[in-house]
Amino acid sequence: MAYVRGDKAQFDAWEELGNSGWNWKEILPYYKKVEKMLAPEPWQVELGASVQPENHGFDGELHVGFAITRQNSSFYRGVQQSWANLGQVANDDINSGTTRGFGVSPQTIDPKLNQRWDSATAFLWPIAGRPNLHLINGTATRVVWSTDKGIGAGVHAEASGVEYITPNKQRRTILASREVVLSAGTFRTPLILERSGVGNPDLLKKLGIRPIVDLPGVGENFVDQSNTPIVFMTKDNLHGGNPR
Repeated sequence: MAYVRGDKAQFDAWEELGNSGWNWKEILPYYKKVEKMLAPEPWQVELGASVQPENHGFDGELHVGFAITRQNSSFYRGVQQSWANLGQVANDDINSGTTRGFGVSPQTIDPKLNQRWDSATAFLWPIAGRPNLHLINGTATRVVWSTDKGIGAGVHAEASGVEYITPNKQRRTILASREVVLSAGTFRTPLILERSGVGNPDLLKKLGIRPIVDLPGVGENFVDQSNTPIVFMTKDNLHGGNPR
C-alpha cells in the first residue's frame, strides 16, 4: 500500500472551516510518532527513493519503506526526465506536505523482511495478549446515545455505546464506560454516522432515521481517488517496474 499523506493545504482547510488545531503543523507530529521510516538503501536512492528526515518518524509502530523490487531498474530516470520536460520537477519527499511533482512513494512495508505492514501488524498483534483488550467480531451499525433527545437548543449528544451485528446476524449492543471512538475509514464512517442520526436532518428523516446531530456535511462531497494509468509503446529496451 502506497504511503502518501495529503497536501498541506488540505489539512489547513480543516482549521479554516472552524476546527481549531486541525492543521498540517499540528497533525504532522502524530504522523511522525506512529511511523518507523526505514531509510532507503543507496541503490534505492539512485532509483528515485528519497525522504526528508524532518518529515518522518523513526521509532513508531508502522513500518514504512521502499520496495526491494525497485532494484536494477532502468525505468525511473527516463520517466523522471520525461516529466521534467513537461514542467513537473522532481519531488524529493511527497510526504512533506507538498505533493506536486514527480517522485517515488514509500509503502507500508518492511523492505528488509519484504513484509506488508498494516494496522493490525503495527498496532494490534503486538498487544493482542493484553488482558484488558477484547476483540469482538462483528459489523458496527450505529452509535448508541446516552440521551433520547434529538437536535435542538442546548442538546448535548454523548455516545454511550455501539450497536453491531454478529456473524450469525444477531443484533448486539456494547456500552462504553468512558468514550466511543469511531474509526471506520472513508467509506464506512459517514455511513455509520448517518445511521446514528448524525448528518443532514432532512435527509435522515426521509430515511426514517431520527436526527441527533445537525451536521449536513456528513456523507457529502465524497471524491473517489482517481488512478490514471499511462500506456505507451517504445522501441527502447527498458526494465524495472512502475516508479510509484
